[in-house]
Amino acid sequence: MESPAQRTLPVIPTEFPGTKYEFDRAHEVRLRLPRLFISEQAESFRRQLEQFSEVRVEAVDYEAAEVTLRYAAASDMFRNATPSQVVERLNGRIRQLSRGIFSFKPLGEVPHAGLERIEILIVGLDCHACSLAVHDILTQVEGVEHATANFHDGCGVAWVNPAIVSRESLVRALRLRGLSPRSAGHAKVFGQTNCVGSVR
Repeated sequence: MESPAQRTLPVIPTEFPGTKYEFDRAHEVRLRLPRLFISEQAESFRRQLEQFSEVRVEAVDYEAAEVTLRYAAASDMFRNATPSQVVERLNGRIRQLSRGIFSFKPLGEVPHAGLERIEILIVGLDCHACSLAVHDILTQVEGVEHATANFHDGCGVAWVNPAIVSRESLVRALRLRGLSPRSAGHAKVFGQTNCVGSVR
């Protein structure tokens, strides 16, 4: 079972010995990393990026599903690229390396601190494939910025724009796909509670 501390991964710069590129803060970008639905995915993502010599991982934030990257502006891939082209090329490359598992997209209009965290304990959420399915269901609901689903504690968590989505709409989406959220749930602002044992 994961502790709250394990859910936010430390900022660990990734070094690539022997690369010929320079990485500076002027060419740094923060992006949403969908499908970072369980903490183990962060390490898998880092391994994929090790094959991408034109990019360096500065930080992976599991709670926010955000990644900070620096790219080699002098490389053939990024030379003279506009900001939108940089994102497009980063996305294409990570999709290729991960065989479609990972992708990048711009951050949402609402900052992470302004999102509401909604936690739902789900009956039968007990394997990696189940976690992925719950993540995909939650993130398809309009207003959900990102989501996690942890089979270690049977908990699905969605970070949402509270002006658009409610807990009831998430529960309804899960039930439509045959899942069984536990009753008497509640929503909490990000950082105030841990899903384990919070819903019975």
